[in-house]
Amino acid sequence: MGRLQCEVFHDYTYRLIGLYGKPENLTEGPSVSLPISTEPEFREAVAIAKARGEDDWKPQCLTEDASWQRDYFKRGLPRWIRRRYFAGA
Repeated sequence: MGRLQCEVFHDYTYRLIGLYGKPENLTEGPSVSLPISTEPEFREAVAIAKARGEDDWKPQCLTEDASWQRDYFKRGLPRWIRRRYFAGA
């Protein structure tokens, strides 16, 4: 996973493409586009940090890996229950 970088008051569209086959011969499958906007609170926090000259600022909750997802996949934990509920599973 790369570093998260975003612009203040900016909207993004991420395109996810399914890939099939062997690594040396991949074929593109269906794709989906996800529009994403930074939340107003996040935008405000970035704007304040930039106004202070903190160009390398990032929220303390960001991690360099996917470790933040662990609780969403541990059976019985509140985040797991919410994920299952909202996924309709």
